[in-house]
Amino acid sequence: MTLSRRSLFKYVGAGTAALTSVPVLAQEKSPRNPYLPEVWDENYDVVVVGGGGAGMAAALLASQNGAKPVIIERLPFAGGNTMAAQGQINAADPVRQPKQNIEDSPAKHAAQTLAAGDFRGDPARVKVLCDNAYSVITWLEGLGMEFKPTVHQMFGGLYPRAHSPAVPKGIGYTGVLSKALKERNVPFKLGYSVVEIYREQPWSGDVIGVKLQNSKGHTLNIKANKAVVLAAGGFSGNQYLRELHDPRTAGLGTDNLPGHTGDVMLAANR
Repeated sequence: MTLSRRSLFKYVGAGTAALTSVPVLAQEKSPRNPYLPEVWDENYDVVVVGGGGAGMAAALLASQNGAKPVIIERLPFAGGNTMAAQGQINAADPVRQPKQNIEDSPAKHAAQTLAAGDFRGDPARVKVLCDNAYSVITWLEGLGMEFKPTVHQMFGGLYPRAHSPAVPKGIGYTGVLSKALKERNVPFKLGYSVVEIYREQPWSGDVIGVKLQNSKGHTLNIKANKAVVLAAGGFSGNQYLRELHDPRTAGLGTDNLPGHTGDVMLAANR
């Protein structure tokens, strides 16, 4: 086919018009992730799930390091299973143990911990645990926690390195941590369960928040700018999961608090 100059401009003009009507995909906004809430109800740096000793300690450390944390607890009060615990902490102690002629070290503590676990533990993580155990004692003492002046071998332990609080059981821990959190105005969301853990994409990316629900069905979507810490414990209060894990526990009860149902673990698995 032969094209005149006028025809050529006609076709080029039509083609240009057609091109300008086609969306430029590279400049389009990415579609909103339908798995994420359109609006976040609240926003924090660190969202800590679980209001027991571990969760309160994590939130307090986050606050001490300049972050804005919140604590989520499904029970109507804070403290968790820590309040029912025996309250002893194993740690190689350079102050108390020499006074009792006890020779110990973090390396010895780690070796015994690995052996007690049939060497199934991760040596690197066990080392972190044992190397930092005594610093937990001194950190708590700095908050006003009192421990007895001597160590002992706790029931189930392998060596005399257990530190007992002056206040019986775990109440000493929860009292000291609660006071410190209150002084730093760290908020608690009591009576809320985590029903969903949000990631950037359904199966990939960072964890960026959680969905909460209370007993009345009210939901909250909480955004986490820096991290979500899962410190909600296990499933000792869930008979089905206990027996699924070990059928020999059929018919047995538990002395744990009723909040330990494994819901957060299931949400994490999802």
